[in-house]
Amino acid sequence: MQIEIGMTYEQVKTILGEGTEESSTGDGDTKTITYRWKNSDGSNLSVTLQGDRVMNKTQTFLQSMDAKVTMDKYPISIKIDFLLF
Repeated sequence: MQIEIGMTYEQVKTILGEGTEESSTGDGDTKTITYRWKNSDGSNLSVTLQGDRVMNKTQTFLQSMDAKVTMDKYPISIKIDFLLF
């Protein structure tokens, strides 16, 4: 199972375990929190949530990586949110 845009933090936590909060801004539906998971080999994964929904994810040095990112994978509301920032 992998982390998907739109998942809640609880869903992410079920897959990866508890993350380390790296940053937090805003309140309520506009609250944005970034969590990070680090491995002993230096690889890591960061997940940014807004209003308790995954809006972005990044990874560094992970062994297995699927970099096939296309805009048709994301709902139109996510596309609009990115344009507003």
